[in-house]
Amino acid sequence: MGPFTNAPDLRPLLPKRCHNIPTLSASFPQGILLLCVGPKEERTEFPVHKHLLCAKSPYFAAACDRYFRPDLDNCIFMYEEHPEIMEFFIDWVYGHPMFVLKPESTTSEVLLKCRLYAVANRLRVEILKNEIVDEIFQFLKANQANGAAMFCLVRLHGRIPIKCNLRSMLMDAAMDDWTNFDIDEYYKDGAFNNKLSWLAKLLGRVDFSSDFELRCVQWLSGFKNSLFYRHTPCYYHDHEETPRCKI
Repeated sequence: MGPFTNAPDLRPLLPKRCHNIPTLSASFPQGILLLCVGPKEERTEFPVHKHLLCAKSPYFAAACDRYFRPDLDNCIFMYEEHPEIMEFFIDWVYGHPMFVLKPESTTSEVLLKCRLYAVANRLRVEILKNEIVDEIFQFLKANQANGAAMFCLVRLHGRIPIKCNLRSMLMDAAMDDWTNFDIDEYYKDGAFNNKLSWLAKLLGRVDFSSDFELRCVQWLSGFKNSLFYRHTPCYYHDHEETPRCKI
């Protein structure tokens, strides 16, 4: 018998193989998780090797722990996630190459990476989060003063938690380019009186005063081009569960 006869098959399991099968039964292969992504009426089912998924994500490692879920049936429902984004995440789990942001990348591609970051944040996958931060950092640095960071913030407002490092990085880059960007071109619904009130809202300040806005003016005028571009990508990394960067 050859030495690799019992080696696990690590070939990716494509979602199209299971779109029309019922939820996992006892006959489903051992060691396979079924991720049911999206609303019940439109969900997409992704079969994934459990050991690969749990090794990459503490979230899934906890979700698959029978100590916490003795009734685990190898099926995990993710109603609020989007199948197209989860497919990118699963490709990453299997080591498939993903598209890399370039200086000429479109804003839509940057937003897609931001959405993938949000998924990685919810699933506690710091390695992927830090990889995305590195890409977006280089994209923003190559596109200084063209409003890319501010545009991303406008589009992602409310989708990325305020305390995430990616949001902090976008905010720093946006402030550095603040005077070169006309937010009215992208934000026309009249919800905010001016740029500074929008900035206050974006920072998570529910109650803000004219005094706060004045401090914003003083801060922005005094620290122009001194927030984002003086840092390295490592400044915006997460390292609660991964080793710190070696600088």
